[in-house]
Amino acid sequence: MEISIEDITNYIDFLMRDQHLNIALHGDIVNHDALVKYNIHPSPYCWYIKVDCHGWSTCMLKQQTVMKKCKDGEFFGVCYAGVGEFDYPVMCQGEVLGYISVSGYKNIEGDIAVSKLQHYAQKNNLNFDMLEKKRQQMLKEEQPEKKQLDILLHPLVFMLEAFCGEYQKEKGPEAEFLKYEVFKYVINNYTKKVTMQELCKEFHYSVSSLSHMFKKQCGMSLNAYIEHLRMDKAKLLLENSDLSITDISYMLGFCNPNYFSAVFRRKYQMSPKDYRKLSNIKE
Repeated sequence: MEISIEDITNYIDFLMRDQHLNIALHGDIVNHDALVKYNIHPSPYCWYIKVDCHGWSTCMLKQQTVMKKCKDGEFFGVCYAGVGEFDYPVMCQGEVLGYISVSGYKNIEGDIAVSKLQHYAQKNNLNFDMLEKKRQQMLKEEQPEKKQLDILLHPLVFMLEAFCGEYQKEKGPEAEFLKYEVFKYVINNYTKKVTMQELCKEFHYSVSSLSHMFKKQCGMSLNAYIEHLRMDKAKLLLENSDLSITDISYMLGFCNPNYFSAVFRRKYQMSPKDYRKLSNIKE
């Protein structure tokens, strides 16, 4: 049976929307522009942690550790910020190509979670009490049974392994592979000021080539694509957290809350405050 990229994205969206799972993909399994949007943890707490610049770099570094651990199979662990997560390796020709993370849990081993967060706060001179308060508020209390989660996640593992196996054979010239690296870079950095000049320097493209790439793949410019990513994440944070409009605006890289509100209103014809009220009514 041939697995399409639409099969994969539709199933991930089903898991997130209908099963209320926080799904993220890491490693080379995101080397497709339709999958890079899942390269970031959707949990509001994870976003709160990453307001601090150390949060992004620490998360990227720890992902490499998880990749190595995935060689021994599926496991449940606690990240540096005290978040419980289930990790499922995606294999290709006996090697770990990447992994699926299902995260956002307070973790039954509370002492381990608190200890890790305390270490992170001390190391980066952050307010531990505030971070712990947010951890308690934003993470999920109930942790699913591994057997139940396996029923939902194993089909996704199968689809990604089948799709990525074919992609590894057919990914084609280096330029095509590099295109996905560009999108991954933007996805991982869109809360900062990513410029066309920065991308050209990082990946050795000309401005005209990159501009054409974004127009062809996304139907929009780099700046419009970054705004689209920010607005998508803004809706998620407004729906699933009690973060203030000001906090959300700075988390997403806006220079001030008023500008964030203006951009949000232009895109959705309502203010962030009104959107939050409407999403609460729908629940």
